[in-house]
Amino acid sequence: RLREGVVMIDDSYNSSPTALARAFETVAADHTPASRRVAVVGEMLELGGHALGLHREAGRRAAAVGLRLLFAVGGAPARALADAAIEAGMPASAVRYAEQSELAADEVAGAIFPGDLVLVKGSRGTRTDIVADRIAAVFA
Repeated sequence: RLREGVVMIDDSYNSSPTALARAFETVAADHTPASRRVAVVGEMLELGGHALGLHREAGRRAAAVGLRLLFAVGGAPARALADAAIEAGMPASAVRYAEQSELAADEVAGAIFPGDLVLVKGSRGTRTDIVADRIAAVFA
């Protein structure tokens, strides 16, 4: 729990398709009060030839759970996640992409509003912890 009613779920240590799906379900749950639900999703690493398809599925799931804002961070698979979220109905203005967490951190922190619930999730190699640390610093 951070200042101005911002709640951050920092799971920036690891990610997999199943873990990300469960995290989205948690964020979408009715018992989790928030003015908006926001997710910062780092690329899931070590998925081999299945990476693009699994990231596309995650993007569709992000759209289905009603996120108001989605940031995708990483390489081509993260870009595929962002594109799939838009194709599944998220407004393009609500989906943002950055190649690296260092490039996304300030933009994400600046997009968080009082009362937001923010999920930060990614494989360790994508360094989404940088984004979580920036959010925590802004709302400390």
